[in-house]
Amino acid sequence: MNSHSNKSALEIAVKLLAGRDFSKSEMEERLVRRGFDETDIQSAIQKLLKQGYIAETGNDRQKLCEMAGNYLRKKNTDKIEMKHLRSLEAFLIRKGFDTELVREYLIDLSEELC
Repeated sequence: MNSHSNKSALEIAVKLLAGRDFSKSEMEERLVRRGFDETDIQSAIQKLLKQGYIAETGNDRQKLCEMAGNYLRKKNTDKIEMKHLRSLEAFLIRKGFDTELVREYLIDLSEELC
């Protein structure tokens, strides 16, 4: 239990999910920052995964493509520049995707754009 309130890791996670979607790694990071111990965090994460409230990202290329597309659409730009690819790389890695998968995807994307 964290030292800041009487709420459980699961309660805090559900409250966070009311605002937006989180990947497993993002949720773990948020709960660590809130001071929960590893046992409480993993218990909450397993319940959220089981219910489908959060998702493993890791090696899921389809999910990576979906999130990358959403990210780039939000940039509202007609032309994707190198700076967009660098920020997209950082974004996807923060979301918990495997670094090699992200880099392979970005290589494929940059080849399509050329």
